[in-house]
Amino acid sequence: MMRVLVLRIGILLLALNITSCFEEPEFKTYDKHGVRFNIPDDWKAKEMPITQDGHYIIIEKQSENPDEESGQFIISILEKSLLLDSYMQLMRDQLTQQMSILKTEIKFTKTEYTEFAGKEGLKSNFMYEQEGRNYRGELLTFNCNEKTIYLLKQEAEEDAVKNAKGFDLIRNSLVCTN
Repeated sequence: MMRVLVLRIGILLLALNITSCFEEPEFKTYDKHGVRFNIPDDWKAKEMPITQDGHYIIIEKQSENPDEESGQFIISILEKSLLLDSYMQLMRDQLTQQMSILKTEIKFTKTEYTEFAGKEGLKSNFMYEQEGRNYRGELLTFNCNEKTIYLLKQEAEEDAVKNAKGFDLIRNSLVCTN
């Protein structure tokens, strides 16, 4: 009797384990404009053209109360290769200008060389305070397949642990496709 019960429990556990292997992934895949990456299901992506030369995708963490959580990842894809030093400085200048409109001071770390998606690139971190919350972020740019890719990640410091899994999924899955 005990053996039959143990056998039934074992079969049930095996069946549950097998069905869990076939569950849908908890992400969507973006595959356009020469890049592919995964987006967590609880994040929303919106694609917009920059000009005829490029696109950008804004990926934001979705929450019932946006004031409680923050998380934003912007991927800009330009259809031409640019000098990374110049493009990074341009992006830093634009971010500084946007923050000055909000009367917010932004501080950047020194730009440094890095590797991303198997490509050499440039990276700089930033931080600022707004409405009593401390924010931090990262700028990253690299060229691949005659395109210039620019990434901007930002979040409130208090949300870093909650956002880590989503940011890691996007960042670690990003590849150039053509």
